Amino acid sequence: LAVLHRSFELCQVVEFWVTDKIDPNAVSWSLFLRRGFPAVIYAGSFFIDEEKKVAVIFGLDQPKWTQTRRHHSHQTAHIIGQDGYTKSVNIGEAPIYVGKLDESGNIQVTFCRPLVCSSSYVPSLVQLETNLPG
Repeated sequence: LAVLHRSFELCQVVEFWVTDKIDPNAVSWSLFLRRGFPAVIYAGSFFIDEEKKVAVIFGLDQPKWTQTRRHHSHQTAHIIGQDGYTKSVNIGEAPIYVGKLDESGNIQVTFCRPLVCSSSYVPSLVQLETNLPG
């Protein structure tokens, strides 16, 4: 189980926390990776590779205006590793979802964030009771 943390106070820093010990009433966390990362990221999802000591954040770059006043943003994979390694890879322009009009009469524009799902098992602290017929 892993968590990505980026505080508002320290927005230049990202932290990845992992756990491999989950008890019924407690979870023990350890810091996997902490890096300075000045890019503005609108994160959608992430994964870590504990063997290679890297994390990948999938998100949106900060939206921009073109000369035609059209919004655009790119979906980006940010690869972060130990010893200062960072690499950002543009994975394509983000599709736009156009929402409702706001109170000022402007159209709210939202970009679709990339979503990456892994096949990792996520343990639960909740125990389920089952009533089997019998």
